[in-house]
Amino acid sequence: MVKDHLGKSYQGVKEMCSAYNISYAVFLDRRSLGWSLEDCLTVRVVDHKGRGYKSEEEMCKYWGVKYYVFKDRLSENWTLEEALESKQPDSIKDHRGRGFKTKAEMCNYWGVKEYVFNDRIKDGWTLEEALEGKNPNMVVDHLGKKFDTEKDMCAYWGIKSYIFKDRIIEGWSLEEALTIPYKL
Repeated sequence: MVKDHLGKSYQGVKEMCSAYNISYAVFLDRRSLGWSLEDCLTVRVVDHKGRGYKSEEEMCKYWGVKYYVFKDRLSENWTLEEALESKQPDSIKDHRGRGFKTKAEMCNYWGVKEYVFNDRIKDGWTLEEALEGKNPNMVVDHLGKKFDTEKDMCAYWGIKSYIFKDRIIEGWSLEEALTIPYKL
C-alpha cells in the first residue's frame, strides 16, 4: 500500500502513477533525480535543463518568454532550448531595412496576413516576395499575361505542360510552344 502527496492510498506505485496519468518509468526517473513525490506525480512539462512545471505556460513564464512566441518557435522547428532561451529581437526588419516591433506589425504594414507570410517563407520565398506578394513561380506568356505557374499558363492555352516543356527544350519560341496545336 502506498500513499500519494495528498494522502490518498493506492495498492501500489503503478496504480498511483496510473491515477495521475504518469508512466511508471517517468515516475522512477524523476524519483532517481530527487524530485518530490508531488512533483513526480503532477509535473507535466520539463524544460531542457530538467526543471519541471505544471504547464507549458508556467515554464514560459519562468523563462520570460511569451507563450505564443514559444509555440510559434516550436512550430518553426526550434529546439526547446532555443525556444526558451533565445531573446526576442527588439525589432524585425523588412527587406527595405524598416524596423517593426513584431512580425505581425510588419505583415500588417505590407497588407499580408501573418499566416500567409509564414507559409510563403516556409515555401522558400524571399522576404521581399513574401511581403510584396511577388510569386517566384509566376510566369508570363508571349502576350504579357501573368500566371501563377507554368502549368496554369499551359492550361489557359490548352496545351499539356509536358508538351510545352519539350517544345521549349527543342528551341520553339514561347508563342509557338503555346499556340501551335499538338498533333499525334
